[in-house]
Amino acid sequence: MDYEVCRKVWESHVPCQFTLQSSGGTHGEPLPFYTMLPRFSYLALAIQKVLSSFNRRDDGEKVHSDKMWLEHNGIPLKMYIPIGVIYDQANLSENDSILEIIVRTSQPPPQFQMVDRDMMEAMFMQNIKEADYLKTKAEITKNMMKDESAQLWRSVCNSMGVF
Repeated sequence: MDYEVCRKVWESHVPCQFTLQSSGGTHGEPLPFYTMLPRFSYLALAIQKVLSSFNRRDDGEKVHSDKMWLEHNGIPLKMYIPIGVIYDQANLSENDSILEIIVRTSQPPPQFQMVDRDMMEAMFMQNIKEADYLKTKAEITKNMMKDESAQLWRSVCNSMGVF
């Protein structure tokens, strides 16, 4: 693949709008949280920043990551799929290019699985190993040192301002 194409994919971002589901309270709807998320990153890494925005509301209600789930157009989102893939699958038109995500605090559907940061790291490394095996029969990952694989994960986290 051309270097310039790889660089543009690595550096590109997805415009996202996170809206907190209405709690039915008397304080009205909380304002949405807008952000640009790297295509190669994951919702599991973005959720703390989103929740900290919603948790600064005047009504004092807090949203906890273990008590919420995400959806787009009525479909629960998979936290372990790269944000760029979720964006591409949303089939957004040119006029509506913002990925609108609803943060729900109700009981999650059975098919939703919350993924924390440690689990996401393990899944990320497994995906890297699988992709390397398919492409080079694991020539690259079997020669990686432990600190190199950790550095690769840190680069994903750093792009989100997580580390």
